[in-house]
Amino acid sequence: MMIKGNYLDDENVQHSTSDRIISISLMSPFVILSIQFFILNAFNLTSTIYTDLIMLSSKIVVGLFFLVALPRVFQRSRLKILVIYFIGFCVILYNYLVFPENHQVMESIIFPFFFMCLPAYIYCVSIENLKVLMSVMKETSYIVFIIGSLLSGLILSGFASLGYYSMSLSYYMLLPAIIFLNELISRVNVHNFLLASISIFIILALGARGPLLCIAVFIILRLLKPLEKLKISHVINLIFIFGIITLVAINIERILNALSNILSDFGLKSRSIRLFLSGDYHSSGRDVLYNELIYQIKNSPLLGIGIAGDRRVLPAAYAHNIILEILAHFGVVLGGILILILFFLVFRSLIMESNFNYTLLVVWISLGLTHLMVSSSYLIDLKFWIFLGILTKLIKLNMSSNENHYLRLQIESYK
Repeated sequence: MMIKGNYLDDENVQHSTSDRIISISLMSPFVILSIQFFILNAFNLTSTIYTDLIMLSSKIVVGLFFLVALPRVFQRSRLKILVIYFIGFCVILYNYLVFPENHQVMESIIFPFFFMCLPAYIYCVSIENLKVLMSVMKETSYIVFIIGSLLSGLILSGFASLGYYSMSLSYYMLLPAIIFLNELISRVNVHNFLLASISIFIILALGARGPLLCIAVFIILRLLKPLEKLKISHVINLIFIFGIITLVAINIERILNALSNILSDFGLKSRSIRLFLSGDYHSSGRDVLYNELIYQIKNSPLLGIGIAGDRRVLPAAYAHNIILEILAHFGVVLGGILILILFFLVFRSLIMESNFNYTLLVVWISLGLTHLMVSSSYLIDLKFWIFLGILTKLIKLNMSSNENHYLRLQIESYK
């Protein structure tokens, strides 16, 4: 029995180690790209002869992280790798043959799709203990927070500049903002409050509005479903959080004016604050893109305009909306089915999952899905494919749990 116990303990340690290595590889782009962004802006190296070299070096480092984890992923998911890459290859090949006008734009998404997005999905599905992933996410959040705070300090002190605003910085800071908000909702203390507040302040002061939408979605979804067994401490936390939200909502104009004045003292003007205070809806030209894409969908409702076709017909490279993007790529029928399946699975998982799994799903809905409503593209967005991996993993765990429950009932009925 002792030998068996030791063997099981060793096996659990190996599984936990593999999960950690895979999780680190998944989160490595968040850290490496933040460091890349810091180096380029802190040392004023953007648009110089060093820019391409630094960006290439970042890609190589991320690739090395994925290579280190590859043997463990392959050991667990060799069949998944073959099936997923076969499906991906067939989809790309079909579009390449049917839509020859898209050849040039399709070639631009080949590398990120096959060497970043699909691996991220496979690696995520390969993780056996998702709590290990959450632990690595927290560690990553602290590293990104430190990097983003240092750069923000340099900007506020006048030693660095990001120009009018930086969408990249705000999306880098989204991970720590959401993780620290989640910690704050779970346990209210000064530490969590300060880290969450600083992260959100950096996004609001120096970034775009998209991450603020992601934060709002996270807060709403996270508070919609409290823990199954509420303790007094949890109730106090929720009352405190709702109190803060209420005070902010009531005094939002005063708060924004105060923040605007503080930033003005540092010679900075927040684009997001200015737009919020003006009360005007500012689409940044997205309405023009949406109208053009709707026109293209109407002209080819059955087949669509093919994968990456939006990059051919739009002046701003891509759709900036995942729903219109999928409809344009696959047509109204197939695209509509894919969208309905995706949101049905998300809605079903949100209802069925509880506690840790629910929280993890909400975190990645906010990180990997919400921003695709206004920015980026599902074809090249690593975070979206990690979100899909989390969703797939949770559905699989739920099905296994239901099967085990059914088997237990069958066994009991025979007794």
